Amino acid sequence: MRKYPPSDKRMLCNKLAEILEPFIAHLGQIETGQYDLTGGGTVYDASIGRAETFLRLLWGVGPYTLSEPENPHVLSFVKGILNGTNPQSDYYWGELTDFDQRMVEMASLATALLLNPMRFWEPLTENEKHNLARWLLQINDYDMPQTNWLFFRVLVNIALKQCNCEWSPDKLNDALNRLDGYYLSNGWYYDGYENQIDYYIPMAFHYYALIYVKFMQDEDPQRCHKFKQRAIEFAHQFKQWFSATGAAVPYGRSLTYRFSQVAFFSALVFADVEALPWGEIKSIIYDHLRYWEQQDIYSDAGFLTVGYAYPNLIMAEGYNGPGSPYWALKTFLLLAVDDEHQFWKADRTSPTFSSKNLQVEPRMLICHSATGNEVQVFTAGQHSHEHAHAKEKYEKFVYSTTFGFSVPKSNITLKQGAFDNCLAIAEPGLPYETAYGLEDYQLTDDYVKRIWKPRRDVVITSWIIPLLPWHIRIHRIKTARRMNLADGGFSLPKFGYQDLQLEHQVLAMNHGLVSGVLDYTQRDQILLVDAEPNTNLLFRKTIIPTLVQCVIPGEHVIVHGIIGDHCTQGPNLTSNPPDVCVLKNMVVVNTPDWSVEVPLE
Repeated sequence: MRKYPPSDKRMLCNKLAEILEPFIAHLGQIETGQYDLTGGGTVYDASIGRAETFLRLLWGVGPYTLSEPENPHVLSFVKGILNGTNPQSDYYWGELTDFDQRMVEMASLATALLLNPMRFWEPLTENEKHNLARWLLQINDYDMPQTNWLFFRVLVNIALKQCNCEWSPDKLNDALNRLDGYYLSNGWYYDGYENQIDYYIPMAFHYYALIYVKFMQDEDPQRCHKFKQRAIEFAHQFKQWFSATGAAVPYGRSLTYRFSQVAFFSALVFADVEALPWGEIKSIIYDHLRYWEQQDIYSDAGFLTVGYAYPNLIMAEGYNGPGSPYWALKTFLLLAVDDEHQFWKADRTSPTFSSKNLQVEPRMLICHSATGNEVQVFTAGQHSHEHAHAKEKYEKFVYSTTFGFSVPKSNITLKQGAFDNCLAIAEPGLPYETAYGLEDYQLTDDYVKRIWKPRRDVVITSWIIPLLPWHIRIHRIKTARRMNLADGGFSLPKFGYQDLQLEHQVLAMNHGLVSGVLDYTQRDQILLVDAEPNTNLLFRKTIIPTLVQCVIPGEHVIVHGIIGDHCTQGPNLTSNPPDVCVLKNMVVVNTPDWSVEVPLE
């Protein structure tokens, strides 16, 4: 019999049931161990995509069986597992190869076995157990990316160990040791590539490590203690990625996994690691889920779509199939937490955010607005070498919970490029380009400095100074070529916007959102670029206030002010920009209670 003392847990159960409902309506398909969703193609075969959809549901179904042990639909998922792991079945998931996507999907099955062997293991016949264990054991025999994927080998081996099946202590320890080599400091890892740090650290590294803590505490106390301490350090930094509205900063790859952004906090509760007060963790989780409930993320049939705040294939990675978004169900690990846990009894308390927080490992200067409703992340030095739209996902000047960011459809025109919050350059008659890799960078508590060398004879040094809702951009350009420049501000929803033209300044407004640019050096033309549809992650159609000019060979100093704000009382409260004084070798920026000098040498 189920028991639900806390309303928060009941609400979470109901939400998962709602997400699973479209699948429950087709239990016959579920029992095959595959589910065919309509959608775009991926780098892997369609049959693997069907298996992926089924297996990713287990991230929710596994914990759900502990809160709803009598639910009759779970039996259909067990039948699906048996079909998928039976070599004689028409629906067999198949034999692995090196670097196989199915290794990823083994993790949810291994976790379900760890969470509830009473439902997913013990009722099976000996032959069914043999098939299931043999299929999982393949993960030890093939090469995999030396990234967070190593944790899939960890989870599979501890699940096989728990089930008293053949497993490999050597493979387990080798994976754990390699993963430990990716540790930086302050709770941060990198995911196999030191210049690329994103949501895979919370939703993969720490998430899987905390599952390991839960099941291996007695057998491996030293490593588990280390995992817990790192998670505690990390939690204090990672919470700064969230706003008071529950939104997390859209940044990096795999954003179609949506509310997996908060899965780390669920794992903290599951492993009983009170890194932050339980009431604060509860607010972060539930505010985040509520934020996603306000977005258009489901199809008419009720399935999660590929995209971010709305269905969007343009921003996706090549490994994002129709069932991929169900990685978001990792957040429902909370349902495996006992009803008597203090988390359920804690009152929600609003998290405390820093107005400015320098995070060295992910190379970010994170700023919260006075209300806490807006987060802007200023970055330098991140670089992704392989993922779609890597420049846009890692190397813009700033990322925002309110305005998101845009990816291009092409780079021939400003309209196609949707160059928000970046500097785009083009030689006359050639396409635009933006920074992809920097010569050098520096982050301080006051500003971010970036040195970009797009040509052997062109060097652009940019200083970005956050002063929310404004930030100042100083560009020192040394060029031997004639070049067109376009410095884009924040994307704003197009339909229904109004604009206000001031001297060397434009403010655009739409339903309380304000985006604008100011030319301190008074050389630019200001455009409201009508960007291509579906380029921004949050808004289907946008305009981008943009400063454009052509520079001739020589040295130039350009200073721009950029505003991005959510102001319910109109722009006048936020349109007063900082004072800027451009000297020969220095730029001085002043506000009523703050000042900084930026040397241009």
